[in-house]
This record gives sequence, structure tokens and C-alpha cells, in this order.
Amino acid sequence: MGECDLGFRHGKGVYLFKDGSCYEGNWVKGKREGWGVYKYANGSKYLGEHKGGYREGVGMYEYYNKEIYKGNWKKDKKNGYGVTIMGDGKLQVGFYKDN
Repeated sequence: MGECDLGFRHGKGVYLFKDGSCYEGNWVKGKREGWGVYKYANGSKYLGEHKGGYREGVGMYEYYNKEIYKGNWKKDKKNGYGVTIMGDGKLQVGFYKDN
């Protein structure tokens, strides 16, 4: 449900994938772009920036096991400064490279 341009998802919208995952946010020429929320079928969730269809920029990933990562992303990988809150509440702070 959302906007289209030349047959591509474009603008704001919600898309439900075949695997049960769902993305709500901005699209540019069929790819996730800008701010959005991606809810994965396994219960994990990403809230943050996207570029070219990837998690890229600043975002927060809530894993299905209740761990939370807040920080920088590049092409779907942790890249740059970030903080992980473990399931037991312990913090892990660091600089990530293609993780």
C-alpha cells in the first residue's frame, strides 16, 4: 500500500513481503531509502535510515532475543560507533567494521 512511479514502489508506503516481513517507510525506485521501520518475520525489528535498499546510516536493531544495537550501519552491516545492549542489560560499546 503506497505510492508508485513507473511501476516501482516510490514515496511513502507499506510493503508486506512473502516471508511475513514488513517495511514501512520511504521508497525510491523500488528500494528502501531514508527513514523506515523493517519488521522481520522472526520478530527482529530495525528502525532507522536506509540507502539503496540497505540499512545504512544511523539506526536501531532490536533482535528477536531482546538484544538491541544502536549505532551506524553500512550496507546492512554494523559499521562505525555503536552500542549493544545485551539481553542481561550489560552494555558493549565499540567501533564496528563490517560486522
